[in-house]
Amino acid sequence: MDENQLELTERLIESIEEKTGLDILEVSASTSRISRGSKIDRAAARIAMQIAKSRKDPLYLKYRKYNLLRKDIKKQIMKKYSNRGRVQARKVMA
Repeated sequence: MDENQLELTERLIESIEEKTGLDILEVSASTSRISRGSKIDRAAARIAMQIAKSRKDPLYLKYRKYNLLRKDIKKQIMKKYSNRGRVQARKVMA
């Protein structure tokens, strides 16, 4: 990653912290600790996807196509098996 992308990533992380009002280093029962490296990795992945989308990269189009198919198939599976899954979940939770 070059310096320009690193600066962009750091600014994105700072803006996310400002918007959410969360201090990542603060740890309590309701928040989890996220390392700076993890935040940079996540932001870099989002930015890479945005760049690929803006450039209409064939790999991005392929990703989008199969991701939509995956979501559609998941809906079909949930429609078919959700009742059985609920029964099993209730047994486990009881």
